[in-house]
Amino acid sequence: SVAEFVNYNLQNIQICYNPTDDYYLLVWINVQGGGSLHQLRTRVATVSSNGSITYGSELGLGSATHGSANPSVSYDSSANKFLVCWRNTSESNRLYSAVVSVSGTTCSSGTVVEMSTDNVDQIASEYDPDNNKHLVCFRNNTQAGLKGKARLATISGTNVSFGSEVEMDGNNQLKYMTLAY
Repeated sequence: SVAEFVNYNLQNIQICYNPTDDYYLLVWINVQGGGSLHQLRTRVATVSSNGSITYGSELGLGSATHGSANPSVSYDSSANKFLVCWRNTSESNRLYSAVVSVSGTTCSSGTVVEMSTDNVDQIASEYDPDNNKHLVCFRNNTQAGLKGKARLATISGTNVSFGSEVEMDGNNQLKYMTLAY
């Protein structure tokens, strides 16, 4: 059977598995007030041996007064934490991120950090365990075209730091992206 994990409008659901502790982190946008307010939310989901699903409590990331969209989540096996990235539609579509930690079925987050001031509208992230880094790719949607950009991110405790921003696509025609390790 399917267990309902929220009872309100939502969009942009992302899911990431933690094989170390055998649970999933769900990330989604809570669409409130008829679609005028979008808040990023997270929740742990565990699946028992009989197939039943149990959910932890919700955690909001960012501010309830800011619009969020296009979340991406990747699991860091070295830190045993998640990197969650999203764009803030209330602040010129800038790219933000936060480290999410889980204890039991409770999520907590580090400080929300601005990752790019570009007008971002597509985000993908993936963890590279060989180099202990997350690759975060995003599309910069400007009047000059659709440029692909990337940054490496490293988790330390509940903080995240970033390498330099690199342009991936020189012809300004990037449409969609997916990452896999």
